[in-house]
Amino acid sequence: MNTLFKQTLTASILSTMIAGTAFAAPSEAPPDFIKRVADGLISRLKADHAKLQNNPALVKTIVRQNLDPMLIHKRLLVL
Repeated sequence: MNTLFKQTLTASILSTMIAGTAFAAPSEAPPDFIKRVADGLISRLKADHAKLQNNPALVKTIVRQNLDPMLIHKRLLVL
């Protein structure tokens, strides 16, 4: 009985992992993703250029606001 349970559990986990990888396929090519994220970040930095002159620490905040959501999203797709 215990062996049957372990085999069933293992099969369930493996099938879930295999099914999950089908949904984790990237929606765009990595170079396109990097270009889109970089273009967005550069646009934001250019738009806030005057603020950045007075507050260089704001660069870190802007980078985090633009990159963290992308990295978290990609990590969730991998899981």
